[in-house]
Amino acid sequence: MIKVEAKCIQKQINKLCENYSKHTGTEFTNYYDPDFLTWLEKINPTELSKNKKVYTYIETSKFAQAIMDAYMASMNDVSKKLNDQVSKNSYTKEEVIEIVFEAFNAAKMIGEGQIKSIK
Repeated sequence: MIKVEAKCIQKQINKLCENYSKHTGTEFTNYYDPDFLTWLEKINPTELSKNKKVYTYIETSKFAQAIMDAYMASMNDVSKKLNDQVSKNSYTKEEVIEIVFEAFNAAKMIGEGQIKSIK
């Protein structure tokens, strides 16, 4: 792996911002500007047009809230499963792994759903 110096990286970022302004006629404001992100996606030469990915841009606070909501929902689900098995005093390694796996899957699905609904 080639290590790139910070000065070189900063030059490339500045050049990218200048290209954005030159091609769009719009002044570059910030890296999270939806117009900038859309332009960046269009000029991305590494993506094949038939396999182009769809990106969702959301504010950091909304992303953090979606993660926290998913985490809390999955923890509640784990707590409920453990409460349903009150009579058990111990769990096998496989049972613990299965409960944690289900919790992470639930968190992933909840988080993805919330992020997709934010627009």
